[in-house]
Amino acid sequence: MTDQNALRLSIQDLAARTGVSVRTIRYYLAAGLLPSPGARGKNATYGEEHLLRLQLVRRLVEQRVPLAEIRDRLEALSVEELRVLLAEEETRQMRLAEARRAGTPREYVATL
Repeated sequence: MTDQNALRLSIQDLAARTGVSVRTIRYYLAAGLLPSPGARGKNATYGEEHLLRLQLVRRLVEQRVPLAEIRDRLEALSVEELRVLLAEEETRQMRLAEARRAGTPREYVATL
């Protein structure tokens, strides 16, 4: 059994882990930003791919990237590629936070 198959979340659990409402997750499913869970209703479960995609979607939405562009960027990516992108995004966020704490403009630019 792979890690992707081991993770089985309800839509409520997925929402809790990502901070995205159940209603928004359903909207993202309908908009093609997330793959279908395969089943419907109470039998629907969400795996690692859903979790990773939703985390990336959330970050891109925070950066004001249009949903159509997000869909185009993420649709063909594998789970491993999603992991790499999410790690890169986390590193970028940490650098930005460090840069904001820098006292002078020179320190800010040096941190970036």
